[in-house]
Amino acid sequence: MSFSLPNEGTSRPLWTNPEVFDRIAERLRILAHPHRLRMVEMLLAGKYSVGELAESCSIPSHMASEHLRLMQHCGLLGSEKEGRYTYYRIAEPNLQRLLSCLKDQQFGLDEPGMVSHNPVSVTSNSVESESPDATDGLKCSKDAVASNGESQYIEKLHTPTELNG
Repeated sequence: MSFSLPNEGTSRPLWTNPEVFDRIAERLRILAHPHRLRMVEMLLAGKYSVGELAESCSIPSHMASEHLRLMQHCGLLGSEKEGRYTYYRIAEPNLQRLLSCLKDQQFGLDEPGMVSHNPVSVTSNSVESESPDATDGLKCSKDAVASNGESQYIEKLHTPTELNG
């Protein structure tokens, strides 16, 4: 089974394996939190300890650790011990490009809380072909994808009251 977008009478196949979409969605879901995005933004500039990242996000260290664990579990981050501290770093080389793209587009938001009325148009030319390299930066092994229990925990982390209280 192959997925395709219509292109005035012709179709260009997208990724033919639906599991690719699952892996991409899982990574995007893990990144889809303001604290995690802030941490990634900081880590793109260098390595930081849990305490430094927690302070920057104004959250307790144990909550920062959980956010970092989720991102590390899926291969987005790596860590190294130096003395009694653990320092985190970016392990996924495509995170810089992804964040740059998101910032450039701002998802059509004019200002916080306001949805833009300028829709983004997508053409079938955005995906040229299915190649092994096209999804290399977005692969997440089945072991790294959250189990049902972890998925429920991730959902709790997405609830603002859970993180702020």
